[in-house]
Amino acid sequence: MQRTSERKNRPYAARMPTAQRRDQLLDAVLAVIVDRGVGAVTVDAVAQRAGVTRPVVYGQFADANDLLRHSLRREEQRAYAQLGTALDLRIDTAHGDADTRRDALTQALDRLTQAFLEAVTDHPDRWRAILLVADSSTPQLHARIDRARAGLVAGMAEALTQAGVFDADTDVEMIAHSYVATLWEFARVMIADPQRFPAQRLRAAVTAAFAPRIRSGR
Repeated sequence: MQRTSERKNRPYAARMPTAQRRDQLLDAVLAVIVDRGVGAVTVDAVAQRAGVTRPVVYGQFADANDLLRHSLRREEQRAYAQLGTALDLRIDTAHGDADTRRDALTQALDRLTQAFLEAVTDHPDRWRAILLVADSSTPQLHARIDRARAGLVAGMAEALTQAGVFDADTDVEMIAHSYVATLWEFARVMIADPQRFPAQRLRAAVTAAFAPRIRSGR
């Protein structure tokens, strides 16, 4: 009788398509990360949050690390989708003088800044989770975030070089690093205190910091 009672008290997971179930579980992972941190993500915690049994979770994911990997991959993909075409910093270098190219590059960076800050504002839990994973002690997840940031820096450095607005001695790679690091830190402060650090204020700060460098070519 006791076993029958225990079975009745277990959460019943209604059948649903595999893709829908995986999204449900990854939504639960995100909720656990935001509420309790990366270290709190376990199969039990995710099952409880999703209102399902452990076997339902194991039917989709191998373990807690697998849950975290897939959650981070999904949120990264959605983050890139949010940024959309703003990630393309290429400008037409075949026409226009240096001043025209500088203006075009400044505008391209401003579009990316705006898109990034709007993405954080629209989905703070997604970016909070990404930032928490980046700060976690999980080497594989930390390395994945580092690779994503390095890719963004490399793409930006290439665009800055191709724009042809900087002196030959200017270290455009470090400018790209500085820009990405600034956005990363601004995401943190905006999530932590959106009233004090609204997107408009941070966007103006990015413009003030980087537009003069583009105009001067140094």
